[in-house]
Amino acid sequence: PGDMVMVSARGTIASKVTVAAGNVLPLDSSLPMKEAACVSSVYTTAYHALIDLCRLRKGDRVLVHAAAGGVGHAAISVCRYIGAQVFATV
Repeated sequence: PGDMVMVSARGTIASKVTVAAGNVLPLDSSLPMKEAACVSSVYTTAYHALIDLCRLRKGDRVLVHAAAGGVGHAAISVCRYIGAQVFATV
């Protein structure tokens, strides 16, 4: 019952969570649950590595290994959003 959504917030690896409405994004009903879970995990991994750990800033240069994979695609997206220059291997 209810709509499929994705939650983006710290401490949400759980079966039930409470978050602010701004941290909840609707998912397209045609997207299978397994694929939706993958989208969330690869972007969370890329964001955590580049923003939280590396403190990526506009103008930084980033080498993304295995850019053809899910986390690689997500890393490129995060870099472009921030304004970093991307170098990639496949």
